[in-house]
Amino acid sequence: MKSICRMYRQANNATDAVITASYRAQGALMKTISRLESGFPQLAVSFGKASPSKQLQALADACSISISRTGLEGEDISRALECIKSRKPAEASLLNKLNELVSKYDEEYFQLDEARDHSAITVFSKARAVSSLVFGLPMIPEQFGEALYEAISSVDDPQEIIRAVEPILF
Repeated sequence: MKSICRMYRQANNATDAVITASYRAQGALMKTISRLESGFPQLAVSFGKASPSKQLQALADACSISISRTGLEGEDISRALECIKSRKPAEASLLNKLNELVSKYDEEYFQLDEARDHSAITVFSKARAVSSLVFGLPMIPEQFGEALYEAISSVDDPQEIIRAVEPILF
């Protein structure tokens, strides 16, 4: 899981570097790469070629695995996952609650990580799992790749989610 945290930070840094470089390139805005493209390029290609319907189906499976592996429970988590599975955007109040939960977990993760507490990884995983729901719930296809990346970042073995979603994308 430590490698996932490292990859997550590296992907964020790589994306930031590309964005910075794109603004510096003689005023021209170049295409930036997503975290999914940076961390899992082959999956990103398959995901990008799939229809939004197949992307959402893959995302629903990825989120289910992510929620299960991180042990997240509760009415808001269940409602959010059901919204994604049924392809219905969540109401603003649910999104607000989930955003607050992501912030809570992220803050807790940073505190534990700074204290070198080994439980930081568990909290990081929960934050990423909830974040995957937040990215997917507005039902905006352009955000599905970020939602998938967050789900993958929440589990110990990224291949578990990749193996689950690849057949859906073809």
